[in-house]
Amino acid sequence: MGAIETRTGKHSVVAQRGGKGFHAAVEVEVRPCANFRLEIEADCWDWQAGVEFGVHYAWAALPNNLRRDWGHVRVVRFHGMIADTSHAIAALAAALAMFDAYGFHPVHPPRLDPDKGEIVFPKHPT
Repeated sequence: MGAIETRTGKHSVVAQRGGKGFHAAVEVEVRPCANFRLEIEADCWDWQAGVEFGVHYAWAALPNNLRRDWGHVRVVRFHGMIADTSHAIAALAAALAMFDAYGFHPVHPPRLDPDKGEIVFPKHPT
């Protein structure tokens, strides 16, 4: 039995504006699977809803040819800090880690504007 082919994506959000910090780091692995399946193995209980949103947001934005037969997504690492991590920052890091795993570079990616403290998820990132 051979090794399972895996694609890995990572992204860290680290920013500070004045006294406000923004921090989250996510690593995902993508494996062959005909249907979408999400497993969260990393300890991200406090921010799991944000991580799930980021993964689903990215999945919906991916072109069909990129996600075809690569539907098994595993969140294998998460790092957050109680004072600097929110669900929105966790979602941003997860979405960008997904895009990294698939080698996809959206025209309008989700982003953090630290000057305004806003996290933006464009309706149509492609």
